[in-house]
Amino acid sequence: MELVVDVQERGTARFDEGKMLRVINNLARNAAEAMEPRGGKLVIKVTRDKHEPTLVVSFSDTGPGIPKQIEHRLFQSFVTSGKKGGTGLGLAIVKKAVELHGGEITLKSAVGSGTRFTVTLPLQPVNQPVGVA
Repeated sequence: MELVVDVQERGTARFDEGKMLRVINNLARNAAEAMEPRGGKLVIKVTRDKHEPTLVVSFSDTGPGIPKQIEHRLFQSFVTSGKKGGTGLGLAIVKKAVELHGGEITLKSAVGSGTRFTVTLPLQPVNQPVGVA
């Protein structure tokens, strides 16, 4: 598998480090597992929205894509597709962590053409804590 990390934004942002590491880990691991066994390319790109004070992190893979019939349920607990093992909780956890930060996660996928998850997070002033329990 080829991994490309494209960091176009190098500013400062305040987030719950543990929760955001879990988001990154879950999305990257899901992409890697989706591309097994033939491999592929995962691009993690970090940018800043030019019109809103938000950080945008996208995870794009060249895997088989997500079947349309489960796309609308993908962020619910215990939903999984085409993987051996796993609990189906990873994306539910990701969605909850992103929402606790006031952000959103979206997905764009086409069977046979890969998947892109986009996490959009509001940038908080350095002296203002994120409302995360």
